[in-house]
Amino acid sequence: MLQHILQRQIRRPRMMSMALLMVGLIAVIALPLWAQGGGGGGAPSPELRRAPSPLIGYGIMALMFAAVIMVSLIPSKRGHQD
Repeated sequence: MLQHILQRQIRRPRMMSMALLMVGLIAVIALPLWAQGGGGGGAPSPELRRAPSPLIGYGIMALMFAAVIMVSLIPSKRGHQD
């Protein structure tokens, strides 16, 4: 009987240390996950920026079109075939 009581007292600190170890492991895993979530404050609101003017794209497209037309209008040297 005395041996049973002593074994029971020895097991309790071991169980307590195991319980504290498990709580510590859960905290180590949960803390980064909590921090990545913004600390529980909800999702951040997106910044609203003005869209660039479409005239910039149209201007670049017009320049490229003009370059293609100018290159196609350059006369080729075919003097020996005429």
